Amino acid sequence: MNTVAIIQARMNSTRLPGKVLMDIKGKPMLQHIVDRARASNVDNVVVATNMDSPQICDYCRNHGIPFVHSCDKNLIRRFKEAAYTFDAENIVRLWGDCPLVLPGDINEALKIFNMTSFEYIYHERHIGIFDIPTLEEWDYDFAEKEDFHKRLLEQRNSNTCHVGRSLPFKDSVDTMEDLEFIGGIYELL
Repeated sequence: MNTVAIIQARMNSTRLPGKVLMDIKGKPMLQHIVDRARASNVDNVVVATNMDSPQICDYCRNHGIPFVHSCDKNLIRRFKEAAYTFDAENIVRLWGDCPLVLPGDINEALKIFNMTSFEYIYHERHIGIFDIPTLEEWDYDFAEKEDFHKRLLEQRNSNTCHVGRSLPFKDSVDTMEDLEFIGGIYELL
C-alpha cells in the first residue's frame, strides 16, 4: 500500500498569517513537520497548499519537498489532487500548524488503521488516516473549512475511531504566544 502523508498548509491563516513558514529553532515550522513525517512509516510526504500560498511552493521547491499547488480552496479537493498526483492508497493527514506531531504517533495510528476496518482514524495529536475509497465518498460541500474532520467524526461516528491521548497543553500554533511556547519545547529537545 502506498501511504502518503499530506500536510495541509497555507499562508493565509486568519489568526497568524504565514505561520507555517515561521522559524522554530532555526527552520520553518513546516520543515519540522515534514522531517517528523519522513521519520515515520509513510512512503512519501507531500505538502498540499492553495493558490494564496506561493511562498510555500517556493520553499518546497527549494528544499526538495513534493507539493501540490491547487487552485481549489476546498480542502477535500486539494487532498484528492495530492492523493491522485502521488498515487496514494492510504492518506495520513497532517496539519501544517502542529509541529509536535511524532513519528511514533503516526505509526501507531497507521497500525490501528491497517488492523481494523475503520474508515477514518483520528489521533489526538492531529493525525487523520483514511484511504482513497473513503476520500472518494466525502462530500465536497462539507469540507469548506479546514476542520472537516470534526464534522466527519460527527456524521460517520459508527465507522471512525479516536486514538491517542492529547497533550496537557495546546500543541498547535495559532498565535505568536503559541509559536514562542512551542519554540521553547523545541529548545528542550
